[in-house]
Parts: sequence; C-alpha cells; structure tokens
Amino acid sequence: MRRALESARRDFLKALGLFVLSPPGWEPQGAESPVPSLSPESDETKWLTPVEEFFVRNHLGVPSINREDWKLVVEGAVTQPLEWSYAELQRMPMVSRTVTLECAENLPEGRSVGNAIWTGIPLATLLEGAEVDAGAREIVLEGADRGLDEDEMVPVSYARSLPLEQSLLAETLVALEMNGQPLTPAHGHPARVIVPGWYGMAHVKWLKRIKVVRDAFQGFYMSKRYFTARRHPNTGEHILTPVPRMGVKSQIHFPREGQVVNQGSCIIRGAAWSGCRPVERVEISTDDGTTWIGTRLAEERSPCAWVHWSHRWEPPSTGSFAVQVRAFDNQGRTQPLSEDLGRINRYDNRWLHRVQFRVSEALVDKTGSRSGEIA
Repeated sequence: MRRALESARRDFLKALGLFVLSPPGWEPQGAESPVPSLSPESDETKWLTPVEEFFVRNHLGVPSINREDWKLVVEGAVTQPLEWSYAELQRMPMVSRTVTLECAENLPEGRSVGNAIWTGIPLATLLEGAEVDAGAREIVLEGADRGLDEDEMVPVSYARSLPLEQSLLAETLVALEMNGQPLTPAHGHPARVIVPGWYGMAHVKWLKRIKVVRDAFQGFYMSKRYFTARRHPNTGEHILTPVPRMGVKSQIHFPREGQVVNQGSCIIRGAAWSGCRPVERVEISTDDGTTWIGTRLAEERSPCAWVHWSHRWEPPSTGSFAVQVRAFDNQGRTQPLSEDLGRINRYDNRWLHRVQFRVSEALVDKTGSRSGEIA
C-alpha cells in the first residue's frame, strides 16, 4: 500500500515539475546513519556522529574535484569579485560549530540525521572582503555537481540561495573540515556550506561559486524542488509551500522497532533537536498518549545540536507495548501528533515517532540477579 502511495506521489510531483532527471553517469546517492548506540559507555562518543556513519544525500552524484585546481569564487553584486584556492582558505582564521544536519525528507523513524563539528570560515568574512552592494537581496551558493533540468533538458548545477541576512550571521560557514578532519568527497570536499537550523538542502556541497544577487533566485532547486505540495480541499488547486526551516523533532533510539527487552528496569533513550532553538523538554507515552511522562535531558552542549534524553521505565507486565515521544522547544512549540495525509509529498516530517516492542520475562543469571537488558 505504501509503495503504491509513494508511486502516486511521485507521478503527481513529476507532473508539477518537481523532480529532476540526471544524465548517464550521474547517480543520486543516499545512505543513512546506523541506529545510534546509546548505552552508557557510548553516550559521549555518539553525541557526535562519526564521519563514516554520517548520512549521505546527493541529487546529482559526487563530482571529481582536484583540490589543487579548485577555486572558490565570489561574484555578482559586489564591488570586488574575489577567488581563493584551497590553500588560501586554509590559511584564513577558522571557527568551529557543532551542528545537527537533517535531510528534509527524513521520516520520524529515519536515520538521515547526524551531528558533527564543522570547521571553516564564516561566509560573512568572504562576503565582507568582496564588499556586497547595498541593493543585494540573496546569496546564491552553487556546487560542482551537475545534472539535467527536466523541463529544459539543459545542464544545471545544484544551487540554492540564502537571504542576505542569514548569510551574514556568524554561524553560517564555508566548512573545510568535519569532526576535525578534511571533508571527505561524499560530504562535500573541498568545501561545503553549513547553515545551522536549516534542512540539509541548504548545506550546499562541493561549493564552487558564491554569487550575490539583487533579485530572488529562481534556479531549479529553489523554484521546482523543496516545496510541500497539497490539493486544496474545495478547488483541487495545487498549493505549494517552501519547505520551512527545521522544527522541533524527537526520536526513540532504544528500544528499536520489534525489539524484545527483558522485564525489569528498562531505559528508554533517544535524541531531540529543534534547529537552533533550545529543546525545553521531552516526554514519552506508553499508553497511546493518554498520559505523558517527562524524561531526563542531557546537558545541552551546543545550541544548534541535538540533545540526548532518557527515562527509566518499569514495565507493568510482559507483552507488547508501544512508546511514542514528543519534544518542546523553549517557546512551547512541539510536534504534530500524526502525519498530515493531505500532503502529496513528504518534507518536514515531524509527526511523533512511535516504536512497538515486546517485554519478556527477565532472565536470571548465575548470581541470581535479574536482567533488564535486551533479550
């Protein structure tokens, strides 16, 4: 049923021009992070997602780039166009930001989300050197990955724009490093953009051009992608709304779907994030939302990074159980209870994550103690 629904969604969006075709040799890529291990001994390391476990999402494949020949250009509505080599950027003062990235299509249970330390040069520093014109409105960020615009059938690069004010914020980076190491090709080497609080489509990889423009950018990935689509209930008209910035979201990492745990004390764990707004509280329910229980939040280490949560739960009996989670930010905003079935496509998927699992009788080891761990 779900496969048929997804096929219908794709056909509808293609009719609206909301899909892109890639030429032979260019293949979109997708790899999700493994389910985080949140046992006590690994909480510290897993707050950061290792590079090799970090999710990958590309529309147009990984371009082949020789770092020695690569240049980053700033042009457009500026007084002084500039360009830098990789070595020149490396010599500039750099800063680090810990930021959680999430794919805009990531489902509540999905693993296209990760947390890393990104090191690079503030985008504002590069723009300041070029002297942005007074009438500038947006900053267009263009990557080296290319494909075909399916309407015009001409090559296009992946490009997205940011409002000028966002580009000038200190936390918006042109990153060269991820978790203390140079970016890998899959994650945008030599340079990528990091825009804290925005979904992954804004974090342009393989950055080659920064263009300052006076009008709203109408490139393919701004005008025909990353819109939520729905039909008007009365007229049937197609209503398209740009994908918003990241909102409040939470996940359960233990127990996992279908897992069997032993009767006894069980620590339910997970993570929550809210763009760059603090997560105020996280609650779980084991009775289908009739009652909600507050969880313990780990100390917040970075304003734009996820926070771990946990709750020690005593199963009332053996058998099947379901747990769901919801988070709130510091302004009281929370998550929708369920999926909006009126939408045609799936972006900004923040409805409640729900996990079904089983509790079995606790095992008794040779010392006579009872275990509350995985059966």
